[in-house]
Amino acid sequence: MSKKKPARGSKPKSDQNTDAITDEKLLGYFTAAYVLDAVGLLEPTKKKRLDSLAFPNCPRWDECVEGTFRISRTFVRSVYGLCTEHRSPPEAVSFILRGLGCPEYQQRLEEVLGL
Repeated sequence: MSKKKPARGSKPKSDQNTDAITDEKLLGYFTAAYVLDAVGLLEPTKKKRLDSLAFPNCPRWDECVEGTFRISRTFVRSVYGLCTEHRSPPEAVSFILRGLGCPEYQQRLEEVLGL
C-alpha cells in the first residue's frame, strides 16, 4: 500500500506535531516572562528583547498572553500578593503558572531566568 501524500501546501503530520510543540513552548516561555514581568522579577534586558519581537497574530508578546489566558497584570499582581503572604516569591510564581496551565512551567521559568 502506498502512503497518502499530504495535500499541496500542507505540512506532513510530523511537522504539524513539531509546530504544535514549538507553539506550546513559546506560549509557556511568554507566559513565564509575563508573570515575572508583572511582579517585577523579569530582567529589563529580557523584557526589552521580548518587546522588540513582532508577531503576525498579536501586536505584542504580552498581549498574546493576556488574550490567551484572559488575564491582566493587575490580576497576576493580586494573586502574587496573596500567594506571597504564605509562600516564597518563587513558589508564588510557580503557583500562578500552574494555575494558568503553563506547560512545563518549571523548564520555562529556567529558560526565562537563564538558569
